[in-house]
Amino acid sequence: MPFVKGAPRPPNAGRKKGTPNKITAMLREEAARTGKTALQVMMDNMRVAYEQATMLYEELLKALAENKTGKGFERKLIEMWNLRDRAQRYAREVAPYFHPQLQAIKHDHRTADGAPLRPILVIEGYPSEPAALTSPKTVTGK
Repeated sequence: MPFVKGAPRPPNAGRKKGTPNKITAMLREEAARTGKTALQVMMDNMRVAYEQATMLYEELLKALAENKTGKGFERKLIEMWNLRDRAQRYAREVAPYFHPQLQAIKHDHRTADGAPLRPILVIEGYPSEPAALTSPKTVTGK
């Protein structure tokens, strides 16, 4: 029977909570069969790019110590920075799985009877005329 807008639904109608659809179930089964999840692949890519960048960095330090700089040095330097950038992009994609973001804190202060608490500011003793706008006093004498 098709869904009619506004009509009451029978109890326990629809998919049970947590039941994956066919595509999700198929993707999970395929990932389990191959042994690698998307997260594991991203982590592997990040590690490989970082390790290659580290090896190039050590080569560049050695070349600097021996004063062997030139076009080959510049190419390796550019390649090292590209690898580090790639590793950083992979890390950015993987980070939410390991470092969840903090949610904003909602301040909901209420009185004993449940009414919202609203601050009341009372300003007393405010001068009628600010001191900066009064005319300066003249000082005579020594």
